[in-house]
Amino acid sequence: MTKNIVRQKNSKRKYEIKAGEFELCTFGRTGKRVGKISGDTVYKDVSRESAFLKYPEPAIAWTKAALNYMREMGVIYIDVLDTDSGTHYKTTVQKYFDEGKYFDGGNVAKWGEQLKLTLPNFDQSRDPEYITTHSDPQAYAPADTSDVKPLHYVSHAPTGITYNGVKVDSVKQLDMFGKNKGGKHE
Repeated sequence: MTKNIVRQKNSKRKYEIKAGEFELCTFGRTGKRVGKISGDTVYKDVSRESAFLKYPEPAIAWTKAALNYMREMGVIYIDVLDTDSGTHYKTTVQKYFDEGKYFDGGNVAKWGEQLKLTLPNFDQSRDPEYITTHSDPQAYAPADTSDVKPLHYVSHAPTGITYNGVKVDSVKQLDMFGKNKGGKHE
């Protein structure tokens, strides 16, 4: 029952399919909607933390089956929105075939053969509708410091060492076995 609730919440977050648009689903056993095809562009929203490849460098991967399907549907462009930062990553389907690197991720049976393209190969732009969250840094404004009082600090740490009632310099090492006379201990 918990899984159904989670699926309902996630399905509301995905694209709404309008007239003349098609849904883009995963290829394989789940068939889950991951984006939409509108005209000559595929749109997909993902979280950078969970969907981007991180090692050895950040990249976005698509299965070869999905890329071939996009070609058959007449898709030229791919637009991936990073929902964490509001950054759009745009490229072409052909660029995946020309410059993409084979990637299996250790789970070919689940996802199939994939091609990955590193982030510098994408045109990147900021989404104008992106709303900042509490995790974004706030603008800095200088504070009024006219009411600030100077810091008065009192330390209670010992300032010297007293050994057998005699104050010892901090540089001098204490004898371990009593008084030291000419290299001999008493």
